[in-house]
Amino acid sequence: MRAIGWVAVILAVIVALTVFGVIGRGCDTASRMADKTVFNADQHIYSYEQFKTKYENYVQYKSQQDQAEEQLAKLDKRGVHDGQEYNNLVMERDGSRQMRNRLAADYNSMSRIAYQAIWKDRGLPDRLE
Repeated sequence: MRAIGWVAVILAVIVALTVFGVIGRGCDTASRMADKTVFNADQHIYSYEQFKTKYENYVQYKSQQDQAEEQLAKLDKRGVHDGQEYNNLVMERDGSRQMRNRLAADYNSMSRIAYQAIWKDRGLPDRLE
């Protein structure tokens, strides 16, 4: 009888250690996940800087596109619709437009992700068009 009692105690200890080990690992996993997402200041700063950088680049490419369009309009008034300068301006305008579209798509996709969007500066728009 005594042997059965000791076997039961040993089995109870093994079961308890197993249960606490699983619970301990689960808590450790949750703690590591929180460290990576909630408490990771570097990631939050990076997200904030990404929004700022993408917006500033978007504004820069918009300015380049506007300047190219103004110069193209001046050439059109003079009747110039071909040549090296005209073709370079067309390429610059189109390239700036493509970069703006790409930056807007990246910015907008980041804005849809809730945990990144909360780090966007209040002075920045919700979406870029």
